[in-house]
Amino acid sequence: MSASMHPVAHSVPRHTLTRLAREWLAEDTPNFDPAGVCVGSEEAEARLLCKSPRTVLAGCPFFTAVFNEVGCTVDWIYQEGAELGPEVVTITAVVRGPARDLLLGERPALNCLARGSGIATCCSRLQSFAKAAGWHEEVAGTRKTTPGFRLVEKYAMLVGGASMHRQDLSGMVMLMDNHVWTSGSITKVGSCASSVECVVQKLCMGSSQLCLLPRLYVGLFLGILGTLVDACVITLAVKNVNLSDIYKDLSL
Repeated sequence: MSASMHPVAHSVPRHTLTRLAREWLAEDTPNFDPAGVCVGSEEAEARLLCKSPRTVLAGCPFFTAVFNEVGCTVDWIYQEGAELGPEVVTITAVVRGPARDLLLGERPALNCLARGSGIATCCSRLQSFAKAAGWHEEVAGTRKTTPGFRLVEKYAMLVGGASMHRQDLSGMVMLMDNHVWTSGSITKVGSCASSVECVVQKLCMGSSQLCLLPRLYVGLFLGILGTLVDACVITLAVKNVNLSDIYKDLSL
């Protein structure tokens, strides 16, 4: 089964996959690979094993790109986004190529796939918890990503069923506590942000403080379209008001 069958897999351009694969390989092997002398270039086969039941597979295009870059092929047994298991060990893919090249691509490819699958698995479970609790709004990931690895992590969020929220600073004007404190008031910073709304199309107000509800109402008055708050704040807020009734675009 081809990993490219998952719709999200079509979102990453081929040249981007190639660029990332080359960067990761260059970081791991900038000069010599002395261990490659020990194994040579005999054709070999390696099996990708998943050892954690209920793992959501994510990162297949990146994994494949790394091995393609070193002259190997990857045949996927499971589709991107599949929940693996319930077996303790699941054969997920088969990689073929020269022995030294298999070992050359192994670590960068596995690291990427493991990280992506871990994020997708977490997002999938959070979505399940949210649905079971009657949460009808968005479960989203913010910019709190690993520097240099954001694309993979945001991609994995999508595979896991979560929203990317915004890819970078240019995607949305997001007003946090520090913006409010520096500017002096939520109304001042909100009005200022509204002046550049035409550039980014959307404003969002974030808060990790217990003053969430007053800011929600001010945000509505200013026309701010989105609000992002920490989970603990939501727990406290819903005891006093039904957020779904007053606001329809609340992101966790």
